[in-house]
Amino acid sequence: MEGRYIISEFNVATGEPLGQYAQKFVYHCGYLVRDKLPINAREWKKNNNAPHISYVSDKDKELIWQDVLAHFTLQTDDYHEDITHERLTERVRHWTMKKMATQFQSWKKQLYKSYVKKNKTPNWNDKGPIAKARPYWEEFVQYKTSEEGAERARRNQENSRQKQYHHNMGSGGYATSVPKWQKMEADLIAKGVVPESAPWPERTKRWFLGHGGGLDPVTGKLVHGTKLERATERLIQILKARDSGLFRPNREKDELTYSIGTAEHCGRTRGKGAVPWVQGFPEWIDSYRSRQRRKDEEAERIRILQQYVIESREAVLESQRREKEMQAKMQEEVARQVQIQLSAHGITTAPGINISSDQLRSSCASTELPDAIKDAELRFPVDDVTEPFTSCELHIPKDNGTVKVAIGVVNPIDRTKTPRIHGAVVPAGYATVSVDKAIEGFSDVPLDIHGGDGEKTVGEAEKSFIAWRKRYINIPGKPLPHNRYG
Repeated sequence: MEGRYIISEFNVATGEPLGQYAQKFVYHCGYLVRDKLPINAREWKKNNNAPHISYVSDKDKELIWQDVLAHFTLQTDDYHEDITHERLTERVRHWTMKKMATQFQSWKKQLYKSYVKKNKTPNWNDKGPIAKARPYWEEFVQYKTSEEGAERARRNQENSRQKQYHHNMGSGGYATSVPKWQKMEADLIAKGVVPESAPWPERTKRWFLGHGGGLDPVTGKLVHGTKLERATERLIQILKARDSGLFRPNREKDELTYSIGTAEHCGRTRGKGAVPWVQGFPEWIDSYRSRQRRKDEEAERIRILQQYVIESREAVLESQRREKEMQAKMQEEVARQVQIQLSAHGITTAPGINISSDQLRSSCASTELPDAIKDAELRFPVDDVTEPFTSCELHIPKDNGTVKVAIGVVNPIDRTKTPRIHGAVVPAGYATVSVDKAIEGFSDVPLDIHGGDGEKTVGEAEKSFIAWRKRYINIPGKPLPHNRYG
């Protein structure tokens, strides 16, 4: 590379170079790892748990960093009032080393696919990085073809298959894609069209667009493939819950995390790239400087537990009271029916004499409580849910067990007030769930309680809230209770 380039724009939080020559900076980093580093170094950093594994030395890293500074001038003096020149320069170096680590692994992967995997040998007469790899080639091939190398490749492939969502932004990542997305939204707004993603949080929007989502250039509606379908549906649901106050984002536990369904990796921030949380969630900086967030969470758990103890005691007493009242009403009804039957046969009883249900059995009434009311005295897995929008399965009894008929989400039960659904009180033994999708073949399963818009079956209730027996709400990882009542 000839000449010298001036970098005067940076992402202060990460140290990433920005501006006119940012791409040249990245290209030069890639050139250096291919030209200067030995390919027999298996790792970028030293692994203290495996000291026998070779790695790129600190000396080599310092040499290539000095080469970077020989070609690029970093104008970090007084760039930002909240950070010193030395601190910003160190962040740029840290970002550069992380970028080089990725480029180094990509370079070795390219050599493996192009030559080792095809049982070929490079043309050592070629100039450039290929020729400089010759002294280390035999050791590189020996490791890649060893059992240890094959096992690591297999393990990496297995980990890669477990990843559900893959970005399609290319090597430029968010840095090159964000300006394009901003222009796309600006063009729609200029035409008087409000993009459907306009009210979304910034990192949620970036993740969606970076992983295959898009906007219709005419209507501004969301466009996505089948791989993003479920995540998008959950995202729309939780955004509505946030707007209504049912869901409150809490740092990494926000709309995006619940939509994807997997925890945020602490070394990255989805929607922002390889950025740690302290830089990815700057608005939550106070939660890093104190332990108040953890204290608040612990206090809330204790409050919920205490409330549960109090309400459980009250619920038992209330249930006993209701049972006595219901038994009394049933006995009164049986006595009334007995009187009707006796009168029909011309039989009268003396004043003050009552005929009880024990004296004459009646086929028109029963003192047996409904099963769901009996469940009100028990505790089920759904009662222990503490996270909003927790995945769940909806079951129905079958033979001596149960069968899954739908999947959905359930929220923690608020024990501070009477649970309601569509304005009505949720019956004892039931909980409110949102149905995501009915299992094929079970769409016509009838609902115990009709939905707010008259839904009568599980299939009709998709994308809406319904009441479901707690006994048959399965939280993945927790077994369903024994079916005692059928």
